[in-house]
Amino acid sequence: MFSAGAFAKFMEYFMAIPNYLENFFTSNPNLMFGSNIWVMLLGLGASVLYGVSFGRAKAVISLISLYIAFALERLFPYFDEVQGWVGGSWEGYFIRIGLFLAAYIAIFLILQYSFFSYRLSSRDFPLVSVILISALQLGFLISIIASFMPSDLSQKLLGPAYNLFVSGRALFYWAVVPIPAVLFLRA
Repeated sequence: MFSAGAFAKFMEYFMAIPNYLENFFTSNPNLMFGSNIWVMLLGLGASVLYGVSFGRAKAVISLISLYIAFALERLFPYFDEVQGWVGGSWEGYFIRIGLFLAAYIAIFLILQYSFFSYRLSSRDFPLVSVILISALQLGFLISIIASFMPSDLSQKLLGPAYNLFVSGRALFYWAVVPIPAVLFLRA
């Protein structure tokens, strides 16, 4: 589907993003905040837009799909076979991320069109809780994907936010915190 050259070029551009952001924020002294604050504000803005546009019931279904996909990826026994089938040119973490995202999308679609989605109505969750759930879901997703990557690559991509998403017990906390948020933030 994608040629190796096109993928290499994409990764070259993708890996240049942290350097570009660093140069942008250090070369503009009028921006009073550090780049980490801007990235967090961008993530919060994306969470708000995601929560508002995606809908309340879909945000919860998406969060549940994220948990199921993460568990399935961790328990998937055929990783070596898939890696052999895909070929040796792909790094193992790319395959893990691809399997995780494919499972996440498939589970989301299944739950979206199942009886489960009818049990959650839009009036069950206030807008503030949807935004909070969306922000926690985004943090959990970043933490999962960064945990698949080699440490040096995730440190380079996340910069100082690495400690917030990957180091120590961060993945555990990002997985646990949305549960009480869903339980306690009902209308």
